[in-house]
Amino acid sequence: MKAAFVARYGSPEVVEFREIPTPSAGPGKVRIRVLAAAVTVGDWRVRSGILPRGFGALRGIALGFGGPRKGILGTDAAGVVEAVGAGVTRFEVGDSVLAFPGFAMGSHAEFLVMPAEGCVAPKPANLSSRRRRHCRSGA
Repeated sequence: MKAAFVARYGSPEVVEFREIPTPSAGPGKVRIRVLAAAVTVGDWRVRSGILPRGFGALRGIALGFGGPRKGILGTDAAGVVEAVGAGVTRFEVGDSVLAFPGFAMGSHAEFLVMPAEGCVAPKPANLSSRRRRHCRSGA
């Protein structure tokens, strides 16, 4: 699978697209094909290593010393369940879901594995799956 990977702190140029093994859905987990993921100010802070004033001394402990401890950033995702692990009854293959891995991160990739009983929820039926173009100023 492809993933946006950050090995060291820096500007957006440090993000590399890498081919990595596709994770499997272990017992009690679901593998989600990520269709959308946000890039947030939190992702920027982790990628850049720039923290609010007074927190700089904690960067290495909180985020990692040479670079982000979690190489694949992203704290939320929308997608479709592609595989379910043993014992999972809450979801089935093909279910549309929203997921929040939080500090575990990992949603800036083609697939995300999450505990089925974790922060994964069925996508509300009235939420469109259609892709929309962003409005441009003057359009």
